[in-house]
Amino acid sequence: MKIHLVLCAVCAFLVLQSESVFAEDGTVPAKTLYEFGLGGMELLSDQEGAQIRGRSANAFARGASTVSGILFDPATGSFVVGFDGNAVIASAESAGAHVSIQSITIHQSGVGLSLAITTSASNFTRVIMGGAGGSAFASP
Repeated sequence: MKIHLVLCAVCAFLVLQSESVFAEDGTVPAKTLYEFGLGGMELLSDQEGAQIRGRSANAFARGASTVSGILFDPATGSFVVGFDGNAVIASAESAGAHVSIQSITIHQSGVGLSLAITTSASNFTRVIMGGAGGSAFASP
């Protein structure tokens, strides 16, 4: 219980000792920018900022494909099962005002199965192949 009180006291002390990173006019002081390695930054007016604000873009595409198969010999009860699946995700982001971006995915799944059973009473040989796939494209 005492440790909780000590931790609360330390947190309260730290909060009270912290200072705002903003100056009185709402801008970040040059000293703070310099401490973060951004001393060469220049402030923009609201009018200049409005010209570039909201000029970023992002695109996101995703897809999935699955294929499955089963071969079954009714005479012996033997079987083989196959499954393949995949999922793809692509994304692109731009922070520039005049940059074109695209997000493209191409995906494919494939399964090939073979079952051969030979007994004195029957001969069972089958092959099955399957595939699935697709693509996705996104551009803002």
